[in-house]
This record gives sequence, structure tokens and C-alpha cells, in this order.
Amino acid sequence: MDNFETNILQSIQLAPYIQVATALIGKARKIGGNQFRHNWATLGILIDHKMLEPVILKAGVIHDLKEDAPMDYYPEQIRLIDSDGSRVVELVEELSVRGSESKIIYLQRVMLEGSREAKIIKLADRISNLIDIQLGTFDIVKVKQTLAETKDYILPYAKEINENMYLEMADLVTSRTKYVQQTIEVITKGVLEQLKDILISADNLEEIVTAAPFTIDDLRKEFIGAFHKIKTELTSDFIISNIYRKIY
Repeated sequence: MDNFETNILQSIQLAPYIQVATALIGKARKIGGNQFRHNWATLGILIDHKMLEPVILKAGVIHDLKEDAPMDYYPEQIRLIDSDGSRVVELVEELSVRGSESKIIYLQRVMLEGSREAKIIKLADRISNLIDIQLGTFDIVKVKQTLAETKDYILPYAKEINENMYLEMADLVTSRTKYVQQTIEVITKGVLEQLKDILISADNLEEIVTAAPFTIDDLRKEFIGAFHKIKTELTSDFIISNIYRKIY
């Protein structure tokens, strides 16, 4: 960071907004920690990408306040903090889900109709989320949903907003998608191996194989029995062992 950027940061009165953001400390995140740390990470990403406009940094550090700590969200007090207060409140409102708004509609609204400042904060917010998502905390469905939302509703517009943030986000999507694919492959392989072992060791396998004629009902009963046995044996220990120890 050069002296010019340092001087800019020194001139921005962030402390009052950081104090407001501490209301998020008690709001836990699934990955551990709390919403305050996420908002702080978003602020760090903005600075890392040289997004040093005061109103962006001030709104970035409290962007989740209305959604995650509504009882501690006092917009009129925030407006009085300084000359940027009113615009910061507008950005927090813009970046918050409205009523029964679905996630897709929300993302489309921000990315298509949102202000430039809101879009930049949303990019930093999503980069932070992509860094945080991990299996074991989020299930595969949730991770795939986050990746799909990013590819469909954020990435198509991100390059025009900020190319460097777009490139980081695209790289994160690629690496996380590969991780999910590897995970599914590992689990599938484990399931197939267990199915094979169970069928081979089945007490009545020899009778089934040599039976004449071999009926569909015989096959169905054997498969159902094997399936339920596998279902009870696929414990969290098995998943952790087959995902984390083999991939990392």
C-alpha cells in the first residue's frame, strides 16, 4: 500500500461504523465466528481491491446489520454519524432483502438495478462467502446452490463492475466447483465399494446367484437389504475420512 492509499484510509472515520458493526458479534455463522467477522472480512476485501471510497467502506462494514441484527439497526442514528451517514443507510437498505424477496430476485435487483457502490460491496460480500463455504459445515446442496447463484446472477455482471474482483470470484467458483465434484466422486466410490463388499459377503448370495430361474423379486429384495445396510453405515466418520483425508 502506497502513501497515497495510507493517507486516504487515515482520513476515513471508520471507527464509529465499526462500533455500530459490533452489534453483529453475537450473531453466529455456520462456519464458526460471527457476522461481525464476515463484515470485517468484506471490509478487508474491499481494501485489498483498492475500493477506498469512504461511503463504500463504511457501508461495507455494516452491510448485514439490518438483516442479521435488526433489533440493533437504528438508521436515524447512523445518519447522524457524519456526512456519509445518510448514504450509508441507503446502501445498507439496498443490500438487505426486502420483505418476501427470494434470493434470486434479491440478487437480480442488486446486480441489475443496484447502485455502483452496492454492487461493489455485494461482490466483496460474495467473495467472502465463497472463501467460507465448506462441506462439513454446509451440505453439498447448499454449496452447489451458492455456486450456481454466483455463476448465474453475479458473475455475468461482475466484470463490468470490477475486473479484478470478477477474476478472484471466477477463480473461487472454479476451485469450489472442483472440490464439490471431487467430493461427490469420493462418496460415490465409497458407496459402490461398500455395496460390492456387502453383496459379496451376503450369506445367501450363492443361493441367489445359482438359483434358477433368478427372479426380479429376488434381486429387489437383495438390493433393498444392501441399500439399508449401507445407509446405516455411512456415518459422519466415514464421510470425513473419505472427503478430507483423501482430498487434503
